[in-house]
Amino acid sequence: MTGNTAAKLDRKPKKKVSQFSKRKVDPAFYWMTVPAAILVGIFLYLPFIQGAMYSFTNSQGYGDYKFIGLKNYIAMFQDSRVGHAYLFTIFIAILITIGTNFLGMFLAVLLNSRIAFKNGFRAIFFIPYTLSVLVIGYVFKYIFMTPLPALGQALHIDWLSTSMLSDPKLAWFPIVFLSVWQGVAYSTLLYL
Repeated sequence: MTGNTAAKLDRKPKKKVSQFSKRKVDPAFYWMTVPAAILVGIFLYLPFIQGAMYSFTNSQGYGDYKFIGLKNYIAMFQDSRVGHAYLFTIFIAILITIGTNFLGMFLAVLLNSRIAFKNGFRAIFFIPYTLSVLVIGYVFKYIFMTPLPALGQALHIDWLSTSMLSDPKLAWFPIVFLSVWQGVAYSTLLYL
């Protein structure tokens, strides 16, 4: 062996170092992330832990309380209304998911076709996604409480003549309609 080859064999391979480990972290990073992490801990994790602790007590939200163990959970799962609430929630979630995706796909196909003002229509259909949930709630509450019952009375449609929001059997329909109306904009954007 030549001296050159022996030196190459004796040399240990260099340890690979990531570019991230060489980079110096700017202190501004910590000034931005540490307060955000503290706020998340205070306003998200702390109430979650406190709520979990209260679930094992007989607390009413005020006054004294004492530890009762799993009695709240046992009572909850023995209540027949809880099972009905879970099934109803799953039913609503399935309706909203199917409605949002079906209408989103339909609108995406329409907006991808050769129509005039295609970009304008895309912007108009995306507006519900950008609106605040609070604004949408107030507007649709007004629509479902005042003009829609008046229209139902004018057309002599009994189930539409009263406010659907005040009817326990029909109150789910405005919720599904509103959720689909707001969510269809984002699913349309995804399908485009």
